[in-house]
Amino acid sequence: MLIAGALVFNYVVTIENVPLSVQHFIAAFQLTPIGYLLLVNAILLVLGCLLEGTTILLVIVPILIPTAKALGIDLVHFGVVVVVNIMIGLLTPPFGLLLFVVANMTKKPLMSIVREAAPFIFVAIVVLAIITVVPQTVLWLPRVMGGEVANPHTSQDMSSATGGASNMLSGPRRLPRARFLRPLVLP
Repeated sequence: MLIAGALVFNYVVTIENVPLSVQHFIAAFQLTPIGYLLLVNAILLVLGCLLEGTTILLVIVPILIPTAKALGIDLVHFGVVVVVNIMIGLLTPPFGLLLFVVANMTKKPLMSIVREAAPFIFVAIVVLAIITVVPQTVLWLPRVMGGEVANPHTSQDMSSATGGASNMLSGPRRLPRARFLRPLVLP
């Protein structure tokens, strides 16, 4: 039911061109990529306290992705930031699903679980801040595994290579497979 509702909602969002409206709204603030990621963090942390993670992924994130693309934010980096935000939302009251699971398993009151989880939530927010500000903490593994991840802060300007076209117009870039993932060919 949730997925069906999200599909209808996303259809309406697409028809009404909400992502472009959000992109123009954000552009009015002249945010940098880091500023946009911090704004997304704030929005998702608040929504994570109130909504389930699946709802955020299916309804909110599709609205945020086009603006992230327009700002040149790597989508792998953006995806990890979103997932860490949702994970923190699972730990925070009033609707932290993991808090209720632990309270049910341990038969302890919810407030004692929240008190015990508070230091871990704080550390998770610090890790989120590091991941947000330093994209290399997330993107180093795809690079090591044989892929060239598009990073607007360290890569060349793609507009010169595409004859002036923007990154959005150049289409998706495929990553080469790592050597050990290639099929084994026996002689």
